[in-house]
Amino acid sequence: MRDHAPVVLRRLLALVHSPYFTDVDLTELAVLAENAVESAFMKGEPVVPGRERLPSVHHVLEGRIEMADVTPVVWTPRMTVGLLEVFAGRALPAAAIAATDVRTLELDAADMFEILEDSFGLLSPLLRALAARALELPWSWPQPLPAAPPPAAVLGLVDRMILIRRHLPLYAVRQDRERLH
Repeated sequence: MRDHAPVVLRRLLALVHSPYFTDVDLTELAVLAENAVESAFMKGEPVVPGRERLPSVHHVLEGRIEMADVTPVVWTPRMTVGLLEVFAGRALPAAAIAATDVRTLELDAADMFEILEDSFGLLSPLLRALAARALELPWSWPQPLPAAPPPAAVLGLVDRMILIRRHLPLYAVRQDRERLH
């Protein structure tokens, strides 16, 4: 146990500096640190596969990871690759490749879900941080449907809701609200 403690402590300190885990209690975060595995990737080696569900989450300790997509993405130390995608059950649009030699803390997605299932103290701040991150992502709203002329017949509740939702002024309010965030 004596040899194991410094390794877990180093992992714990690395996770504390992540924007996702800064508000998490250290005892809760220690469980993640104990289950994380240090991984090393050479320059040019894929860290995370593209276009398939992610098997794990990587917290970058050293190096730089890049993803060449429509909008290039770069991960540097203290950033976490694939956390939002693992929770959403989605894939990255392209593979994340090590731009330099990279060291990460890798946490298996299944293990992470199991840990979060047992630890609300870890889940709550993590969801809060992910929600804040999701608000920063670029969203493209579809163009509003043209306003339909009101029908001659009496509208039911559902028909009125659809008509109101399609009305242009409400669409403009939604756009203004998005610009504020």
